Amino acid sequence: MKTKQFFLAALTAGLIVLGSGTAMAIEAKDIAIHGFITQGFLFSSDNNYLSANTKDGSFEFSRMGLNFSLEPYEKLRIGIQLFSRDLGTEGNNDIVLDWGYLDYRWKDYLGVRVGKIKTPYGLYNEGRDMDFLHTSILLPQSVYPENMRDLLVSIQGACLYGTVEMGTLGGLDYQVIGGTENIDASAPFYSDLFNRATVGTPFYGAPIAGLTANMDYMVGGSLQWKTPLDGLRLGVSDLINKIDNTATVGGIKVLADMDVKRWSVFSAEYLRGNFGLAGEYFRGKIDIDVRAPAAGMALPIDLDLEGYYGQISYRFNKWLELGTYYSEFYPNANDKDGNGWKAVGQPDFLAWQKDWTISVRFDPLERLVLKFETHFIDGAGQLTLAANPDGLDKSWTLYAVQCSYNF
Repeated sequence: MKTKQFFLAALTAGLIVLGSGTAMAIEAKDIAIHGFITQGFLFSSDNNYLSANTKDGSFEFSRMGLNFSLEPYEKLRIGIQLFSRDLGTEGNNDIVLDWGYLDYRWKDYLGVRVGKIKTPYGLYNEGRDMDFLHTSILLPQSVYPENMRDLLVSIQGACLYGTVEMGTLGGLDYQVIGGTENIDASAPFYSDLFNRATVGTPFYGAPIAGLTANMDYMVGGSLQWKTPLDGLRLGVSDLINKIDNTATVGGIKVLADMDVKRWSVFSAEYLRGNFGLAGEYFRGKIDIDVRAPAAGMALPIDLDLEGYYGQISYRFNKWLELGTYYSEFYPNANDKDGNGWKAVGQPDFLAWQKDWTISVRFDPLERLVLKFETHFIDGAGQLTLAANPDGLDKSWTLYAVQCSYNF
């Protein structure tokens, strides 16, 4: 959302907040205002991380959010969050409407949200930008890839949700969503996805221009079981969507209909005192129908993605917390050894990315968080080829520092 759109959103929110005088009188004290500011630094021994120039060190790693909420009537909540981020060439600190919705909770077991709503995906997607909720700086990229944040974080549509109490069996939280989302096809992820998907075909490696993307729909949902064992929750979530893409590839107009048949995550988390343990398994299936009518060419492409991680954290006192996780991601679960890449003269380590991460978190003040993190990485299965024109290295290290303030 550019400046003009931002002011339009702000004006709309203001009208909602102020009301019409006689319909409802809302004072400033009734409005809850919260936000966060996060600034980080990234440096890598080899390979540029996503679209940032991390081999030289990069401060292009920041997030800011400001949200407003109020409850004008019992059971009715109105909320809006303005958000900006920067990660290399992505975001560039443009202000966007991150979420904004009406939320009516009729009963504990049934509520509805309409507007721009957070996508229920895995354990942490809905709070992924709130740094104070996590030990690590980067969530495990096998399940929460930063280059796909804008695609996964929210949709414009509606959500049914609630909590079903099951007595001695605990409780079940559910969400069901449907809608669509605007897509910024200029993000490096989309052109890189096309390159990776077409490896071994006549389209692979051809220059891409004029890429556009339009999401027809996204539907999905999640279930999270708060088990009778205190601190243990289990979950499953799934998304499906359809995106129509057009581009000029090697001077030929190409149409690509992308059906995401499944985007599933199976989750488990156990929190006991100062100790935390979590793990998630991701599986994605994408069918891409590539057509070049002028060349009389049609090419079906099937992608089968896989990722998983396990993490441990421990808070020693109110100001020190340590954590570690191990994560693996495969852009093609049917080619984990990279034989497809070797067949076209590319390194096999483009077929995987394995990441062992160590995180140190300090909370020197109540609302201030300082983190240091090191990633020991094998493979380049999630790196953008465009950001590394001189080639990629198999083994590399990524260092991250981040300071956050929330209010």
